[in-house]
Amino acid sequence: MAVVPGASFPIGINGMHIHDGYLYFSNSFAATIYKLKIDNNGYPSPGASVEKVAKVDSPFVDDLTTGPLKKNTIWAATNVGDSVVAVKLNGTSVVVDGSPQQLTVAGATSSAFGRTSNDTYILYVTTTGGLADPVNGTLTEGGEVIAIDTRHFSFR
Repeated sequence: MAVVPGASFPIGINGMHIHDGYLYFSNSFAATIYKLKIDNNGYPSPGASVEKVAKVDSPFVDDLTTGPLKKNTIWAATNVGDSVVAVKLNGTSVVVDGSPQQLTVAGATSSAFGRTSNDTYILYVTTTGGLADPVNGTLTEGGEVIAIDTRHFSFR
């Protein structure tokens, strides 16, 4: 939960999301996602301990969420990693969109799934446009909201 030694900003835990009786959270500069079993009031369940879900292949993990279609998948924005990553609860992860060489989701900061029957499978991602860490060292654009259709996503 603590700030990683040598982090350029004092950020430890950043993203948090509750799903199926667990609190999921990211430690940004550790680029790691954890989970903790919680009770109905949001307190740690008796005997529960923090478990590492995954170490993401990115320099940073920002916010995270889960979705209605892929129930055992965590979707994480990597901010300076310029990508959105899907993470299985067994720790397997894959880049869904973006890369450090693209503006596609440059500076992806947060995400949420749509809330209507027409867009529950759409992952809406907010971006900074790479302002904190320009793509290829020079490219930036204005922040955006990007829509990613997750219906046909698979880990292959």
